[in-house]
Amino acid sequence: MPDSSYDDFIESLNRGASASEYSVAPSTKRISESISTQKTKKQSVDKTVELGITDVQRIEHSYQIIKKNLRTLLDECPDQRQLNKIVVSDAIDDETKQAMLLNKSVWSASSLKSMYLDGEIPVVDSILADGLSYSPKSAGETKAPNGTKRIAVPTDDENNQVEGIPPLPTIKDPELAARVFVHKSTTNSKSYLAMSELINSHNERLEFLGDSILNNVVTLIIFEQFPTASEGELSRIRASLINNAFLTEFSLAYGFDKKLKSNINEEDLRNGKQKIYADLFEAYIGALIIDRKYDITEIKAWLKKLMKDKLGSIARDMKGIKEVNKDAKAELYSLIGTAALHPQYEVIVEGDGSEKQFEIACTMNGEILGVGRAPSHKEAGLRAAMHALTNKPVLTKYGRLRSNTDRSVSVISSTRRSESPKVEARFNKLDIVDRQFPLVSDGSEVVDADARNQLYAIVTKNLGPDEIPQYQVEEIDGSFKARLSIRGRTLSTAVDVSKKKASNRCATLLLRNRAALERAIAAFK
Repeated sequence: MPDSSYDDFIESLNRGASASEYSVAPSTKRISESISTQKTKKQSVDKTVELGITDVQRIEHSYQIIKKNLRTLLDECPDQRQLNKIVVSDAIDDETKQAMLLNKSVWSASSLKSMYLDGEIPVVDSILADGLSYSPKSAGETKAPNGTKRIAVPTDDENNQVEGIPPLPTIKDPELAARVFVHKSTTNSKSYLAMSELINSHNERLEFLGDSILNNVVTLIIFEQFPTASEGELSRIRASLINNAFLTEFSLAYGFDKKLKSNINEEDLRNGKQKIYADLFEAYIGALIIDRKYDITEIKAWLKKLMKDKLGSIARDMKGIKEVNKDAKAELYSLIGTAALHPQYEVIVEGDGSEKQFEIACTMNGEILGVGRAPSHKEAGLRAAMHALTNKPVLTKYGRLRSNTDRSVSVISSTRRSESPKVEARFNKLDIVDRQFPLVSDGSEVVDADARNQLYAIVTKNLGPDEIPQYQVEEIDGSFKARLSIRGRTLSTAVDVSKKKASNRCATLLLRNRAALERAIAAFK
């Protein structure tokens, strides 16, 4: 607009004329003519467009800049009505007014906002929502999740066929399928993305969902397949099926590692960071459940086939395992044990409660009578006793030794003592314990509410996890008398107003007499 027209323009605005009467943009007619001319030119539809990862990132960056600046324009730029008032008001000086009037970008931006507010350019909403999409009408078109059309990306079903394992269910949504294989590390340099866009540009949320779905679906599978398994057994079976190492095997079998997009060094991926491949498997399941509208039917059938061999192996192992005899230790003790010499249980291999089993040996006088293996410490000990009960030679040997023991005083008769110096020494120590115990409470101790736990920790640490202090409580004339014993020997007694207090008083009494407690533990070792 020439400078000489400024006064006329201001005067026209004061008369109520619209700023659009004074075109500051290129002629619409010229633009139409140019477009018409372009349409008459022959264009090649077969021209190959070559794109690399850098080009894709540049396009993404440019589009995000458009979105960001479009938001800024709509938030901060005045529309045409507001701008018309501004340039005739006395709130700004003439120099600023003239600069605004001569700035084509300002008037174009103002016109854009006015058109948007009047609903003339709905495409702006699509741009801001990442829903802008061009789809020619063709047989292969599909609907995107937000309702916009897009050309379907064909999938190669042959890629899902892997020898030896069931076909991988196809994720039909191409955008969802692509996001499965994008690791969070690829977004580190995309500072131009908003937080909501960053979160949905990699597979972390899909992994979170897939982890939960996998856990629940496998739970259903094993719950149905092992109807007689206990809660603890089911937990161990599930842990063996969905641990990172096992999931990584599946991920690699389906070639997920070749599709992964990450900024992590390949050597790191191979040497210790393979949890990423397990996470990738979970992300695929997360995308699959979304793609299937949260219907688990197909996923459950697929996972059941995928884990068939492992499930079969577990079933065979369970059939070959005898049911635990919960009375095995008591039975073994009754056959060969005395207070002075009885079976001991020593941990050979420390288990972890899930994948690694406990291994415990049942010993007597330094000799191994049987060995038990199980996921829990308690069951392994019982199985060691069960094994010992089948060991006829040692049962005969220690049965005879037991028959020569005077059970009233728990000592071996003099005719047999010379055959076992170790046993004789043990009896001498226990004789001392019999003379010094039990300790009897006079009711003056300040009871420690945590005494039982403290005593338990001391005893099991020194004598082994199976040697647990025993409390027997009986009611006498409204009060309660408790006896605390270890290996059948009563070490303390106490009376109090409740069972719990009487038991705690027994434990407190022992803890207060630490020297006596240590002598007793030394005798039991």
